[in-house]
Amino acid sequence: MAYATPAQLAETTPGLSPERAQRALDAATAYVDAVCFGVTDPATGLPPDPSGFADPPPPRVVEATLIAAARFARDPESPWGTVGGIGEVPLYAKGQIPDADKLLLGLRRSFGLA
Repeated sequence: MAYATPAQLAETTPGLSPERAQRALDAATAYVDAVCFGVTDPATGLPPDPSGFADPPPPRVVEATLIAAARFARDPESPWGTVGGIGEVPLYAKGQIPDADKLLLGLRRSFGLA
């Protein structure tokens, strides 16, 4: 379940096709789930606790989803923040969206190392 709608994303990020908006919202919802419920299982693509938030989700979850979706929609080449490299070894930054992460403080249900 996406935590925001394409119409909400269109208000903040105009000019997106419906397909691109939906892909960005799906990625943003997965990001919010990963932050709050833990790292997703590669086999299923679901977080360890796939229950998600109640419907409707809290307003700050919707806002965090829209912030992340806008970033993903506007930066399709490196949505998770590739940083560069040293020689032939690329450096890769974990996907962090500080503006969205601040809104999700206190909602995390799963802790531990990935």
